[in-house]
Amino acid sequence: MHHHHSQRRARAPSPPAAKRQVAIHCAVLGALSDDQGRRRVEA
Repeated sequence: MHHHHSQRRARAPSPPAAKRQVAIHCAVLGALSDDQGRRRVEA
């Protein structure tokens, strides 16, 4: 497990990009959920 942790440290430069992907993913999911909510209200 300690070796796996060292691999995470080696990948240190990538987290910011990962956070961006997560933020974009959350934004997309939020937009989809809002669209579904509007459709439900219209229905």
